[in-house]
Amino acid sequence: MTQVLRKQVMDKILTTIQTMTFATPINGQSSWQSVNKKLKLWADVPPDQQPAAFLVTHKEIDDYVGLGLSRRRLELMIMCYSRSDNSIGQDDLDIMMDSFETSFGQNAVDNFSTNQNTLGGLVYWCRIEGKVFKDPGDIDNQTLLFIPLVVEMP
Repeated sequence: MTQVLRKQVMDKILTTIQTMTFATPINGQSSWQSVNKKLKLWADVPPDQQPAAFLVTHKEIDDYVGLGLSRRRLELMIMCYSRSDNSIGQDDLDIMMDSFETSFGQNAVDNFSTNQNTLGGLVYWCRIEGKVFKDPGDIDNQTLLFIPLVVEMP
């Protein structure tokens, strides 16, 4: 594999999120109304632009294995918002999570020899990894879903 730029990886992940569809509509929408790399607070995202997803990166790990083989890991977070004024927030979160698992989980394997999602051969692997944060919006009707995504790249 050749050197891959972080922007290439982020753009590929954003495209994947933009093309996701929900098995059941959320607020009458079958896909994200807003997808961006520039994070906004949920109060700054109008209800008609939700459900919304934001891809952010705040951490990266560079380490070496064996005789100095470099390994880069991007630790990304996908932050999702949706209004739950007329729905059960937990149901909306489950629908969102199912869509992410389809796009980035075991069902998204594209390299069957390694059993990994390589984003079409761009990276060694990309997967949901770590604790998922969920707030169903029971008190304020604003659901929040934070999904950790880890990418290992050359």
